[in-house]
Amino acid sequence: MLLVPFAVSIWLLAVLPLSRAGRRDASRAVARFTCRALGLSVEVEGELPGTDHPCVIAANHSSFVDGLVLYVFLDQPLTFVVSTDMEHQFLLGRILRGYGCVFVDRGRAQRSAASVEILKSTIRSGHHVLIFPEGSISPRPGLRVFHLGAFETAASSNCPVVPVGIRGSREVLRPGSFRPHRGAVHVAIGEPVMPVGSEFGDRVSMRDEVRDAIARLCGEDES
Repeated sequence: MLLVPFAVSIWLLAVLPLSRAGRRDASRAVARFTCRALGLSVEVEGELPGTDHPCVIAANHSSFVDGLVLYVFLDQPLTFVVSTDMEHQFLLGRILRGYGCVFVDRGRAQRSAASVEILKSTIRSGHHVLIFPEGSISPRPGLRVFHLGAFETAASSNCPVVPVGIRGSREVLRPGSFRPHRGAVHVAIGEPVMPVGSEFGDRVSMRDEVRDAIARLCGEDES
């Protein structure tokens, strides 16, 4: 009863001719009301840098609730990075385009390089880029392998990666389920990690440092 009008409202806001800021304000208000009605409480610890210092934000991903929580409750506008597989889905793709998501190809190396260029351009335009480095969710707890795209983007743009750990979202909406449960989600924002070089080994070291930070912030063991 709650999720159907929420989905309809989000779709309408995506297709209406609104400014990006206006769409964000309206959709956040709708989402906050829905979260309260569902018994979902969210606590955010820490702050993101302002958009005058755009950065890459990397978060763990254990539930479909994660993106909603970050979009609604973080204090800075975010540009979400989404796989091109979702771009052409009839309803979801239209919604994601309406909310300014950036679509990237995680396939071949040439396409991945083009995706990094798109993300660099987004950062240069003054937008925080949010990436789930695991790529997708899994029913099994624990952090999985991180893709390198977020760290290639940060190194090429000479901007920091901000680690974000999300706790509790898996219990609120488990992977493979469409039935949310009452619960609390805690979002912890860590200290920015600056790139130290542009070589492949530098990007791998940065990835490992950020992954360790997210593991501590979200409390999930590495898998």
